[in-house]
Amino acid sequence: MDPIRIDTGKRNVLGEGKHGVVYRLEDRYAVKVHHPHVAPEVLARDYLVGLALQGRGYPVAKPFGTRPVKVLGSESVEERYATGLLTQILPGVNIKKEVLLACKDRRLHDELEQRVFELLIKAKDRGFGVRDEGTHNAMYDPLTGGVHLFDFASWGLIGELLDPETGTFLNNKVIRLK
Repeated sequence: MDPIRIDTGKRNVLGEGKHGVVYRLEDRYAVKVHHPHVAPEVLARDYLVGLALQGRGYPVAKPFGTRPVKVLGSESVEERYATGLLTQILPGVNIKKEVLLACKDRRLHDELEQRVFELLIKAKDRGFGVRDEGTHNAMYDPLTGGVHLFDFASWGLIGELLDPETGTFLNNKVIRLK
């Protein structure tokens, strides 16, 4: 399989965090490329937790799997080959960056924050080890009123044992991505 070529230009960067950079790939996809110091298991966890959440009906960025990528060099980014997590691009705006910081709508932010935390509490109650939580990892679509979660690299699962096909927990079986 040929690697996905990623242009590191500013207009293609959707976000950056401690684990990696998320790039726009066309209008439908995002590719999260982890920083070189981040272990491959972090990308696998991001994918598996996203898949499990989606399988249980949570509103998340749909994960499509991991793919080889070639990050094209720029003045600030070294050209390299890596593995990327391919997901859907979520419609709307980031709740913390655009709703709170840009438009300063505190009432709307508080309402959306409550909806995000209700989703996170529900996920905790269903066995997900929720970490790195907050409105910075959530999108709001003003057209539909929907709230979606993304970025599960710091999350965990009880026992870390999950069948990626069905999203169900397994006993005494290690899951490896192909």
